[in-house]
Amino acid sequence: MGSSVGVALLNTVAVTATAAALSADVRVGRPSCAADAMAAGFATASGWAGGILIVGAVVALLLVRVPRPQPRQHTEVFESAAGLSRSRPAKN
Repeated sequence: MGSSVGVALLNTVAVTATAAALSADVRVGRPSCAADAMAAGFATASGWAGGILIVGAVVALLLVRVPRPQPRQHTEVFESAAGLSRSRPAKN
C-alpha cells in the first residue's frame, strides 16, 4: 500500500510540473513542446524521489539501533553445550 501511495504522489508531482512547464511556454510565447515539458516533469519527480529516499535513509540510520551481542567466553559455550551452568552446582 505504501508504494502505491508513493507512486501516486510522484505521479502528481510529475503531472503538475509538466503542466507548469507547458503553461510557462505558452505565457512566454514559445511554441509548447510536450516532450520537453514531460521531461521536465519526470526530472522534477525524480528529484523529489531522490530527496525522499535520502531523508528516509537518514531517518532509518538515526532511529534503528540494533544492540551488538556481547562476546561469549569459550568456557560459557562449552558449559552451555554440556548443560552445565555456573549458577547451580553440578549434581553428583
